[in-house]
Amino acid sequence: MERITERIHLIINFIKSRNADYVLIDTPGQMEVFIFRDISWRLVEALKNVSKYVYAIFVVDASVIRRATDYAFISLLSVATQLRLGVDTAPIINKIDLVGEDVVYGDLLRDFGKIRKELMIEHTLYAKMLRDLSRTLIKYSKSIEVPKVSALKGLGMEELHRLIHELSCTCGDLS
Repeated sequence: MERITERIHLIINFIKSRNADYVLIDTPGQMEVFIFRDISWRLVEALKNVSKYVYAIFVVDASVIRRATDYAFISLLSVATQLRLGVDTAPIINKIDLVGEDVVYGDLLRDFGKIRKELMIEHTLYAKMLRDLSRTLIKYSKSIEVPKVSALKGLGMEELHRLIHELSCTCGDLS
């Protein structure tokens, strides 16, 4: 992160010189390394000076989403990332080939009833907090379909590509 911080102007100049349709920047996977440091929003703000189309993709490992509480918590992190960075953020679920699509939740908005019902069954303080926060998540989440992909096997890439195009849609509905 220190290298990015020291070289942010070089990175931005390099991106500007490329005249590319898309620029993908893969940041460290540990949130505390990127999102919780000032470099995250500084990089996003610098990118906004290069293009009006700047989005974040919040990649989640499919193996961590086994219960409704897991998905609700991941949704909370995704929305918090969106608000922190100040750009539309789309969650995607990666490594679906390792767990199977039917095992993983995939869309807080579409599965809201199912997830909420399962959160009601669990009587922990954690589940109660997530139940309470779920309505707030709905308020701040974009209505998007969450792609389930496998980077290794190329599964779901069409859905991810469609999602990236839909993020710049002005129609307001990304479902």
